[in-house]
Amino acid sequence: MIRLALLVLLATPALAHPGIGIVMDSHGNVYYTDLTQVWKVTPNGQKTIAVPRVHTHELYVDDQDNLYGEHLWFNGERLNTWGHYVWKYSANGLFEKIMPDRAGFLTDFSFVHDHAGNRYRADRDRECQTIYRTSRRGPEELHTRECFGKIGWLSITREGDLIFMQDQHRLRKMDKSGKSKSVGFIASKGTMGLWDDAAGNIYTATYDDRTVRRFTFKGEMQEVYTTNWPWAPTGGLAAPNGDLWLLETNQQNEVRVERISKNGVTTIIQ
Repeated sequence: MIRLALLVLLATPALAHPGIGIVMDSHGNVYYTDLTQVWKVTPNGQKTIAVPRVHTHELYVDDQDNLYGEHLWFNGERLNTWGHYVWKYSANGLFEKIMPDRAGFLTDFSFVHDHAGNRYRADRDRECQTIYRTSRRGPEELHTRECFGKIGWLSITREGDLIFMQDQHRLRKMDKSGKSKSVGFIASKGTMGLWDDAAGNIYTATYDDRTVRRFTFKGEMQEVYTTNWPWAPTGGLAAPNGDLWLLETNQQNEVRVERISKNGVTTIIQ
């Protein structure tokens, strides 16, 4: 039921499930979702549950190391309804709801934030899909007048540019003024998580062919990693020290994290 509902929300089967949320705070702690809880992995490799009993697909960590996510639940086949709330896990370990329990799906909050406090969401409810921005103190407004086909998961770079997949195959980057350009093309479907590194390269996690790709600022594409079957990548991040962290899942919806050091040493956290 969760998969079917998110198909309606995101309008593309590859984006429906599982989660893409994996983030790192300024101390090198990594947080990731397995759709049942949020895990924390410390720099020395210790793994603990940071936020229990939350079903969130995305995560966001702000400049003060506060972590944000959602909890989405189904009220059973008899009612056939959904509910949600938005939570904050503070850097001091305090958990609080910042948006209360509400009916339906989350549509008025985004986990895609830039360093200026703006947040962005894709309007996928019409044939001409576009992107809106909400500033820290202002109302929501149209961020771009460009019209796209199906918009995949949104992400944002260190420089504040939006990155997303258009019509499943075309990787696009949009600057702060709302102008976008094509960065590359991926023949396989199922690209989910997107992120960048300190050098400005963009990475994509493609579930269907289990491949992580890197696109340089010149538009060159490199296949940098392929996960071992039955594991497939759904999200990732590039650490300041050059390590590549991947969120992976399999057909049983099990989740693990793989860390590939800049020297090529692989560590599996499961």
